[in-house]
Amino acid sequence: MKNLFAINKTEEKDAKHFDDNPYLAARVSEAVRARLNTAFDDAFQEPEEPTLTPEQQAVKTKSSRFRWIGVLCMIAALAGLLFVKSDEPNIAVDMVMIALLLVSTVLMFLSRRAEQKLQAELRGNRPEIDFSEATKNLQAAAEEAAQELGVPADAVSLEVLPYHYKTVGGKEMPAGKTNHFDNIGVSAFVKGDALCLASAQELFRVPLTAIRGKRIYDEEFVVDFWLKEEEPDSEKYAAYNIRKAGYLAKKCRTYYGVEIEGGYEFFVPCYDLDILEALVTLPSITD
Repeated sequence: MKNLFAINKTEEKDAKHFDDNPYLAARVSEAVRARLNTAFDDAFQEPEEPTLTPEQQAVKTKSSRFRWIGVLCMIAALAGLLFVKSDEPNIAVDMVMIALLLVSTVLMFLSRRAEQKLQAELRGNRPEIDFSEATKNLQAAAEEAAQELGVPADAVSLEVLPYHYKTVGGKEMPAGKTNHFDNIGVSAFVKGDALCLASAQELFRVPLTAIRGKRIYDEEFVVDFWLKEEEPDSEKYAAYNIRKAGYLAKKCRTYYGVEIEGGYEFFVPCYDLDILEALVTLPSITD
């Protein structure tokens, strides 16, 4: 089966555009795409590294110097323990090695303390970045894209699990870990005789008669981000036993593949299946 939301990352590591397929009905114009990309980059820009004053640079240099001297002292002490062998105790050598270890410990401590003080000072002096204008521009671009794609105001938000792949030696290979998904939200609605799924820049139109049903994947899976307003341990999602799987990633069990005629499917996590089934009838597929 081919994933409806497939992204080819062979040439572009950060590719975000979905492959063409029979159900891809529309893409936003290049002008709107450019505005979306620019607005997104502005809204999620990384803050610039602050410029160090001469005094701060001197502290950083001194911290680095202490650290490297400390490392060298420790290496020298360990080398002495490993290679200086004697049947008779050598108090002078032992004292030198102990002194080297003490110097190493003190220097590493001073280096760490200076680095922590410098970072605290930099955080305190870092100006706050106002993202309100960038956020407003992103929202405006998203609304313009939704209007181009014909997304109605009553569309519901549905989470889907795209498939990333690379072509290696003429063969298609998954890009990433098995059952690890870069999840996204789409606007879902029924228009006429079709289920419509709109991403930020594309519209997929699936005739209701082309939907065969749902297949259960009773497997553990990971999503890169938690996209819901309610927390995973809230009453709404408590039954799904959603757990942490990293800084932002979440782990859960069971997702569903919605099969479509022509050998296509798209994946929906268990906690969003009821949203989709409120729009379309999905008989279970067991063959």
